[in-house]
Amino acid sequence: MERHHPSLSRPCGKLPTTTMHKQPSIYLALVCAWAGWMFVLSAPPAVAAEKARPYQFGVHPYLVPRIMAAAYGPAARDLSSKLDHPVRLLTTTNFTKFVDKLRRQEYDIAIVQPQDFPRVVKEFGYVPVARVNEELRAIFVIRTNSDANTLADLSGRRVAMPPRDAATSRTALRAMETAGLNPASNVTVSFLNTHDACLQEVLRGAAAACVTWPPPLEEFVHRTGAKLRVLATTEPVPHLATVVHSRVPMEQREAVRNIMLTWDDTSDGKIVLAAMRFPGWTEIGEREHAEIEGYSELDRAQAVPADKPGLLFGAFPYLSPRLLAAHLAPLAEALATQVSVPVHLRTASNHEQFELNLRERKYDIALISPFQFRLAMESDYEPVARFSDDLQGVFYVPMDSPVRDLQGLRGATIAMPPPAGATTILGMAHLRGQGIEPGRDVQIDHRASHDSCVERVLQGNAAACVTTSVIIGQLPASQRAKLRAVDKTASIPSLVLVVQRRHNVASGAKLREEVLSWPSRPEQSAALERLGLGDFVAVHVRMYLALPFQR
Repeated sequence: MERHHPSLSRPCGKLPTTTMHKQPSIYLALVCAWAGWMFVLSAPPAVAAEKARPYQFGVHPYLVPRIMAAAYGPAARDLSSKLDHPVRLLTTTNFTKFVDKLRRQEYDIAIVQPQDFPRVVKEFGYVPVARVNEELRAIFVIRTNSDANTLADLSGRRVAMPPRDAATSRTALRAMETAGLNPASNVTVSFLNTHDACLQEVLRGAAAACVTWPPPLEEFVHRTGAKLRVLATTEPVPHLATVVHSRVPMEQREAVRNIMLTWDDTSDGKIVLAAMRFPGWTEIGEREHAEIEGYSELDRAQAVPADKPGLLFGAFPYLSPRLLAAHLAPLAEALATQVSVPVHLRTASNHEQFELNLRERKYDIALISPFQFRLAMESDYEPVARFSDDLQGVFYVPMDSPVRDLQGLRGATIAMPPPAGATTILGMAHLRGQGIEPGRDVQIDHRASHDSCVERVLQGNAAACVTTSVIIGQLPASQRAKLRAVDKTASIPSLVLVVQRRHNVASGAKLREEVLSWPSRPEQSAALERLGLGDFVAVHVRMYLALPFQR
């Protein structure tokens, strides 16, 4: 049951700031929270006096209520003042209750984690407003005096995490899998209610590590003085998003958007951001919608138990996980229709892990790089089809760059995907063919994926990026306009779809025949068109085996 505590109005009207972090004192937040499973922050007295029903502002409960009050109280008060409408800040004691309240549409405004975003918008009647203007990376935190130096060193120990459904926990579990840590065999994982409780376990020595993210760690260290360090950082995922229910008038929804997007432009807004420990908020465009939904799809696929019915579809990680899932989800659905069983999309955190998974035959169906063809054949996979468009690396530079050809990159830094990536192999060979030796004449900055490679150039951290025209074509028009090509590599046959021979349901001539007919089928053809790699055509085995640099 919700209540409004009468003592909140005066002491919470303006929280003092500390001299170190210029943010509301978390200790004064104690008087802003009352015992129970929910807390409420009052709007300013002048606004609270209005007769309008307060907007219920729900925040994903990643911290304990008293600290959430300090972090989001300034935001609630700023929204109340600028909307000229009371806003009441709420949270719950756990993730499940919070999602249940979203499902019942109890909140008017809500800050949600990325995995919940797609269904909150599609099923619960909420409208996207903004997202945090940075990506979210989970971190493994240990005591300063711990002897652990890598994730593998946590074998045989206990790792504390926020709830299983937290974005940080999900990405951390994937990172642990890549590092050879299995909760069923060689590491103990304990899920706790909040990040604060997780960090407490490390502080008191009950856990070797805690999975969290930077803002909770900074707040915890500032409050407790704990001696902690970061052991490892995961790949990035989309950050928290703000949504407003469609029942809120459109002009008020737009007002919420404008308020949040301009917090980093005013002194009052910067105080709001400092309390949250965020750099700012930005709009959620169509591309971000696809990225967040794609990440959610991939996360669900990665979480599928080994004994769940269906086939595992492994895709080599040429894009970041969320983008990969967004682009390949239609292909996975089309394959599921074809084989009449569920097909669960999976990938790996890097090329090496993906190739290890191929060797260990973990995938039932796989989309592989041309240079992984021999490895796949040796691991009992058989080719089904390849994409018709050849694969070619392209050197892209900023539109205003003085570089006009490859020789102009001498002495510069060139960003590329990982060393095992097909475009990287082509790019390195092309540089040497032009008399440019990597490591001597140019510096190579290997990035985790193609999108990260492009980002380095757009941010001015690299003179060029080696990627493909397909990747560039998937960028927003505003970003495409900032890039131009200065050279191209040789062309080779494209990506290949393969299947494990042990699965009769998805192997043999029947599947090959069906897949090769997709270009003439509207639904399946649409899935192929979205990838931008051409149609499925027959695989000429000798053509792939003749490629150099086979893995």
